Amino acid sequence: MKTHRAAILSSSRHAFTLIELLVVIAIIAILAAMLLPALSKAKQRANTTYCINGQKQMSLAWVMYSDDNGDTMPLNQWDHGNPARSTVGSWVTGNANADADPATITQGTLFQYVKAIGTYRCTEDKATIQGSSTNRYRCFSMSGYLNGDPGSEAAGGYKHRTKMTNLKRPVGIMVFIDEDDKTLDDGHFLYPWAKTAPNGTAWVNFPGFRHNNGTVWSFADGHAEYHKWRTNYKSLSAAFSPTFGPEQNDIVALEETSPENPVNQ
Repeated sequence: MKTHRAAILSSSRHAFTLIELLVVIAIIAILAAMLLPALSKAKQRANTTYCINGQKQMSLAWVMYSDDNGDTMPLNQWDHGNPARSTVGSWVTGNANADADPATITQGTLFQYVKAIGTYRCTEDKATIQGSSTNRYRCFSMSGYLNGDPGSEAAGGYKHRTKMTNLKRPVGIMVFIDEDDKTLDDGHFLYPWAKTAPNGTAWVNFPGFRHNNGTVWSFADGHAEYHKWRTNYKSLSAAFSPTFGPEQNDIVALEETSPENPVNQ
């Protein structure tokens, strides 16, 4: 009997009290609060790295296509419809927001070089195709200056390039960019090339802001990188509207990636 009572007393002395349990829970909660931001940042960095690698693959595929087709770049045209769609024979087809058929990717001329459909979209892009619960297949678009649409050329006062040898400074000329939901439709990304050009003080298509207020873009020499915008996404002005301050600086940074811009001549 005494032995049984001693065992009970010994067991009770080793049990946690309610206060001790609450202290342990509080410590765990504090540690979790300290670790979660670090884990979130690590995840963001990993997603950014993934997108950089994906766009690098696409940029290199774009170079390979040109090498295989007599120096001619992949076609990048759109039909001027509403909603706008990339035309058959272009690097992608259809409309990224409206078309649920993956053929918008698989029928594009770049698919033979990049056959992983997931490569055509940003890891941070959570949008779905209109009228469905299916994630859209693409949010990357190609510079309209590169074998782009003649109609856009006439309206923008610039000459688009069709041959790789037309590019004087490939390291500074953008090929692909993550495009924002506000303007994403076809695969043709149009933007100003100088302050004095038409729409030179305004956005035309909006770049993405998905990666911590920044975007991923790739260039004609095959490299890709992350770019941080100065503009706060929530303060973006409407397309074709004059902009000032940080937003104007961002437009200038975008302009500098065009083959029309003097820095790339």
